[in-house]
Amino acid sequence: MFFVVLLSNIYTCTPQQKDEVKKALKYWREADAFLRREKPDSLAAETAYRKALHYQPRRSEIQYGLSNLLYARGKYAEAVSYYRDALKNTSGEQLKASIYHNLGNSYMKMQDYGKAVEAYKNSLRLEPGNEQTRYNLALAMRELQKQNKQNGGKNRKDKNEQKQQSGDTDNGQNKQQSDPQNQKQKDQQKQNNPQDKKDKQGENREQNKGDDRKDKGQDEKSGNGKEQQNDGKEQNNEKGREKDQSEENREGEKPQQEEQQAGNRSGNTKKEKENTGRDEGKISPARMQRLLEAMENEEKKTLKKIRFKKGKGKHRKTDKDW
Repeated sequence: MFFVVLLSNIYTCTPQQKDEVKKALKYWREADAFLRREKPDSLAAETAYRKALHYQPRRSEIQYGLSNLLYARGKYAEAVSYYRDALKNTSGEQLKASIYHNLGNSYMKMQDYGKAVEAYKNSLRLEPGNEQTRYNLALAMRELQKQNKQNGGKNRKDKNEQKQQSGDTDNGQNKQQSDPQNQKQKDQQKQNNPQDKKDKQGENREQNKGDDRKDKGQDEKSGNGKEQQNDGKEQNNEKGREKDQSEENREGEKPQQEEQQAGNRSGNTKKEKENTGRDEGKISPARMQRLLEAMENEEKKTLKKIRFKKGKGKHRKTDKDW
């Protein structure tokens, strides 16, 4: 049919145009022949189609044939471009419906389901009874819904990642801006406060001196404590010695005191005897009794004195419990 259309236009052309139409028709037939062989030669057919388009570049029928060949060879993007060119150069509704249908198939292979849905809808507008196109439309719409759900989740993740990245970059910029400012302030403070360094160094030196003095004082105290302990021991020893001597002296002084007391008492008895001699005629019985008792007491004391003197000749050492 396409050949008939091409031949019908040959009679209304100029001689040069007629020659171009004949050459285009020749290569077009060759491409069709390559595809009709038992083993189709798609590469030779593609080359023949391109030669035919060289002579008739706006011929929609040749563009449509080349697009179908590219689709069969898996060149979907290039096929889409030739399908679109064919739509611009044709006015027949039946050819347009077929081009839209195949254009939708190319978009499906490219997983561009939105454009595939639009292409199938345009085909059904021109040819509503085509069940194959209707089935392809339903399939494209289902795949589009799945893709939208997946893309929705991906878009949310991408937005969150972009927000995090933007937040991180902002924080990094703020840190970079704040760090030089803080460093400048620190440098200025160091330059403006050299006296503080000197004061701190002086305080540290004084503290070290104070610590050394404390250590020396503690050493001296510990030495004095030891000396005081030794002095205390010596004093205690001296006190013990003094106690021994005082006790010995007291033992020696006791007999002397007793002798003095005995002498005083004997003197008193002599005086009493003299007085008694003078007053013998005048002594009462009660007084006589007293005198006798006094004499007995004196005798007892003299006996004790004699015994004490005998024991005094031998010095006894006493064991001390302290």
